[in-house]
Amino acid sequence: MKTKIGYIIMFILVVLVGCDRKDKLATEPDIESLKKPEQTYLTEKQIQTYVDKEINLAIDLGNKNIIQEAADVIALTRSGISSILNEKYADAIENIDKAIAKAELIIRSDHPTKIISEVNIEVLDRAENAENANYLIHNIDSLMELGELQKAKNLMTQLTSELRITRESISISDYLQTLKNAGQLLKGKEREKALLELNSMLSSITIERSITPLPLIIAQNMVIEMEKLMNKEHPDIESILALLNDAQYQIRFAQMLGYGKTEEEYQQIHDGFKEIKTGLNENNFSGVKKRIQDIEEYLKQLQTDISVYTKVNSF
Repeated sequence: MKTKIGYIIMFILVVLVGCDRKDKLATEPDIESLKKPEQTYLTEKQIQTYVDKEINLAIDLGNKNIIQEAADVIALTRSGISSILNEKYADAIENIDKAIAKAELIIRSDHPTKIISEVNIEVLDRAENAENANYLIHNIDSLMELGELQKAKNLMTQLTSELRITRESISISDYLQTLKNAGQLLKGKEREKALLELNSMLSSITIERSITPLPLIIAQNMVIEMEKLMNKEHPDIESILALLNDAQYQIRFAQMLGYGKTEEEYQQIHDGFKEIKTGLNENNFSGVKKRIQDIEEYLKQLQTDISVYTKVNSF
């Protein structure tokens, strides 16, 4: 019962924080500003390429072999534990010896201290668009006023458009030493001690998660495309404006979904977009280029602040 009460209190606090965020807005967004622009520069396929690129960076394809080897080490460790519990001690020794061999192979390679052993990617794109998010928020507010907490909670889960990356990592040198200790204990028929060693080793696996809003990924790449067009000898103003309007929409979408901590984080981006439009109208291309670069940096920082890996659990 305490857990349930604590969960409801936490949920109410989350909603209050969201309401406080909206109260800080200078004005409620008008419906027109939440509509997705009809004229777009990038295709859906190009946008998907940006998301795929972000996924590939998270997986770190350059180290995919090391990731697989580390995953095999952990799998063999778990098989060894299972064999001990089933009193198949010869199998347990074989599994641990194989795990040691693979861990030593990783040690001999050029590797960081912490090795990623598993990467899980989830693309959670539940909110269709900014208009839909705005509709959901108003419904959630109404349900909260009526005391319909469960219905409001279910709707809140739909305020999601993000790339969620979960990573397991291990300290391979410490892991190898514990494997060797457990192997010696097993061969000395000290099976309970070996089991304790192996279980303690699995508890040292760190699980971390990062969340990157999809609208921010898309907006950041649109701004990069704007910069490319501006650097051409004869910039295509119409295409730049199409990208700008689409990027503005993506930023408003991210904001509606509650990503970020303060209104100020977004306001400097909104102000930058306004200045770019003014600069394009006045043919102040050097000023436009500078503001585009500024917005790129703002978006990188915002994405970094939101996406930082945090420990979520351990075995």
